[in-house]
Amino acid sequence: MAQEKNPQQQPMGSSSMLLMLMSLLLILFLFNSPLGTAIAVATDKTLGPIIGFNRQYPLLTMFFTILLTVGISTTIRHYFADWIAMARSQKIMSEYNRMRTEAMKKNNTAMLKKLEGMQGEIMKIQNEQMSQTMKSSMIPMFLVIIFIKWLWSFMDTLPYPVITMPWTAEWDMLRYAMEGVCCFGGRGLPYWLGFYTLLSLPVSQALMRGLKYIEFERIIRERGLKGET
Repeated sequence: MAQEKNPQQQPMGSSSMLLMLMSLLLILFLFNSPLGTAIAVATDKTLGPIIGFNRQYPLLTMFFTILLTVGISTTIRHYFADWIAMARSQKIMSEYNRMRTEAMKKNNTAMLKKLEGMQGEIMKIQNEQMSQTMKSSMIPMFLVIIFIKWLWSFMDTLPYPVITMPWTAEWDMLRYAMEGVCCFGGRGLPYWLGFYTLLSLPVSQALMRGLKYIEFERIIRERGLKGET
């Protein structure tokens, strides 16, 4: 049974890999092309007067950029996602992994053989979930790239890119970590980008959890799925 389903799974895996490859190529293209620079300039004409603060308060600019980026991208991703299907898939895979771990601990060969026969269906569920996740992330990823490209250009034009942190009175946000090791031809990653990422993660998680809670409450009321969720 597992061998019969493998040919059907290949297009799903290939589709996910293709979407991932296209996303990486898009990132590299926008960060290393005149088009990316033109987009950053055009974006600055819109966002600069609103949240640029005359380049005097970079932390405020970064914070509002995070709110804008996370708000738009998370909301779009939320409304493209099928949370019920994803919850069911996660529950199935969690139960499968639990049963497999338990069978391995007890050396239950009969159960392990039975679970091996289910691997094809489990892989199909995983591929479907990955494909759905990638599809719902394409537009948000494009928007995130645009905003980060703009913020990168914005940071490079700051007259005094230094802020006070608990461990130092002057923290240069334009210094680079991992220089000569990775990223952008060995240039490394700027400190401000790491700070941006740390700030955006909790905001993104909080917004996503809030939207999921509201969506599940709505579905429970409309479809009477309380027993399933």
